[in-house]
Amino acid sequence: MYKNIFDHLNAKKILILGFGSEGKSSYRFIKDNIEEINPVELAVADLNEISENLDFEGYKVKRISGTNYLDAMGDFDLILKSPGIHFNIFNKKIVDDHWELEEFPGVEITCQMDLFLRYSKAQIIGVSGSKGKSTTTSLVYQVLKNAFPDTHLLGNIGVPVLDHFSELKEDSYCAVEMGVHQLEFCLRSPHVAILTNIHEEHLDHYKDYADYKYSKFNLIRWQSSDDFLIVPEDETELLEAIQDIYKSKLIFVKDLLKKNSSEVAEKLSSDLIKRYSLEENKKFIFVNLKKDEKEEYKLLDNHHILGRHNEINTLLALAASEIFTGELEKGIVSVKEFNGLEHRLEYVGEVKGIKFFNDSIATIPEACKLAIEALQPLGKVSTLLMGGLDRNIDYTELVEFLFEKKINNIICFPDTGKDIVAIAEKLNVDMDFKVNAVLVNTMKEAVDLAFELTKAGEICLLSPAAASYNQYKNFAERGKAFKDEIKSHE
Repeated sequence: MYKNIFDHLNAKKILILGFGSEGKSSYRFIKDNIEEINPVELAVADLNEISENLDFEGYKVKRISGTNYLDAMGDFDLILKSPGIHFNIFNKKIVDDHWELEEFPGVEITCQMDLFLRYSKAQIIGVSGSKGKSTTTSLVYQVLKNAFPDTHLLGNIGVPVLDHFSELKEDSYCAVEMGVHQLEFCLRSPHVAILTNIHEEHLDHYKDYADYKYSKFNLIRWQSSDDFLIVPEDETELLEAIQDIYKSKLIFVKDLLKKNSSEVAEKLSSDLIKRYSLEENKKFIFVNLKKDEKEEYKLLDNHHILGRHNEINTLLALAASEIFTGELEKGIVSVKEFNGLEHRLEYVGEVKGIKFFNDSIATIPEACKLAIEALQPLGKVSTLLMGGLDRNIDYTELVEFLFEKKINNIICFPDTGKDIVAIAEKLNVDMDFKVNAVLVNTMKEAVDLAFELTKAGEICLLSPAAASYNQYKNFAERGKAFKDEIKSHE
């Protein structure tokens, strides 16, 4: 066992694999702590050419690039992997207390999140799930920072965890969004874990759905009975998947407007210590089963928190904060101050009488469905912009949902757009309600067409149900393009 993070990295041949945001953060961390880490060799590898001069203080940093850059792993003791790199061509295994690839025996594979979870002194609340994790993480941060000044928002939401590692203390609190790619090579779990849901996603990155779920559940796999797991009681697939994995104290969040609890939820109820039950009109009931206490509360109105699914996310966040604060009233007030997140059901504005919403973060069908349901109380969602990178997702069920919700126009982007249009055209043959499905190539075409097709008083929503990487750097760039095109019509 290593004493600390520096002992873990000390006197090794280290390869930083990937030189994007997290890779550059790893480089800075090693450079800033070079005396303690003292690597035998330090190198950086990336598919793209690395133009920066990375040498410093007598250390010559080797730069490796090109299509065969992964082959270099065999020359090092430890790989500090960035989350965006696919390892689905390799076979991974746990050896002693670290990960290795069968193709590179004896080479340790680790990542920032694994090192952070092993060695950080802070109180860590980790949030993951196929959708809702960014909003939930931000809500956890919103509540905790009002209770504890030394609170940080880290992880997949945009701040690499090692950027603040050295300043964290035992009374520091970290709300950390943990994407599946960051969890893939973790052998530790956070003290408090929130799992929002599980759906097929990132199938281009993993061997199959089972491989994806295994990596995702590293969030809870290494917890002990002293730790906490907070999950929505109505996510039956999630509960079935984790029932033989978790060992921690269990907290449920229940939507009382949904059907009765599933068989697996009833089974797991015997392990419950607390339950939060969402009623109508933002009211909820908190039950502490260990103390036999029951209290009623009400969430305050916040127009940045749209949809019942986000009220559930709010309760997940409050459940996490209550573990540390022991109260809910101040947390509820803190949530009222939440300003929402860009590209997540973001209200762009009203132009020519049309209300525009940007939900570019929606990269799977379930997220798109929730966005539409959240907006329906505000008006008719008439036009939907959707489609993107093809990740082998079947869109039939989603398109059927769009017919059910009477979405008049679906404007579709490559690459999945052609399949979505084909499904809609096939359904149009047998349906009384007809959907106008159109394939476009650019955001300009899409927004121009949206202005033509959407009536004043109606809603136009960007909720792609697909990743953006075929046309954009990321979902944020896609969302910005959407907003820029809308602005050009003002």
